[in-house]
Amino acid sequence: MLAYAASKIYKEENINVYSCHPGVTDSKLLEGLGGSGFDSADKSAQTPVYLAMDDKIGSKETGLFFVNKNITPCQFCKDEKKVKELWDYCIKLV
Repeated sequence: MLAYAASKIYKEENINVYSCHPGVTDSKLLEGLGGSGFDSADKSAQTPVYLAMDDKIGSKETGLFFVNKNITPCQFCKDEKKVKELWDYCIKLV
């Protein structure tokens, strides 16, 4: 939701904003919390690295959410009022 909100604010400045879910990474931290991951660190890094490095990404609409290097609709971004409320709340915190 924050990436979607930021994309609206920074669009006029030609700044594209994206968010992603890198997956559930197997790690000692997760293990210490009683869980286990499904993905290796290398696999979990693929989508964030793709978003940072792929030249074609900049030509896409800004504010998108990615999972496994694919655009995935974010159900929470449909409510523009809630998106704005979250953005305004977070701005007050900083």
